Amino acid sequence: MKKLIVPTLCVLAGCAAGAALTPVVTAQWPDNPAAQRWQLECIEVPTSRLQAIASLAVAARDRSGTGFRYVPGPVEGVACFERPAP
Repeated sequence: MKKLIVPTLCVLAGCAAGAALTPVVTAQWPDNPAAQRWQLECIEVPTSRLQAIASLAVAARDRSGTGFRYVPGPVEGVACFERPAP
């Protein structure tokens, strides 16, 4: 019986403390219509350095006429191109 008193009191104290806390609210940023929007295209590139360079050269040539510019990809093996959104 004594072994159940301490855990029961701890549970009750924890529940009472949790109920007394104020709720956590996340920050929400208002949408800014004046902010620049971007259009993004990502492609996979080969892991071989020579093949990757050739692949990037072709992709950059194809996209440069449409206003895209190269930006590093988020992970290795991915290349991205961006341009201002219409």
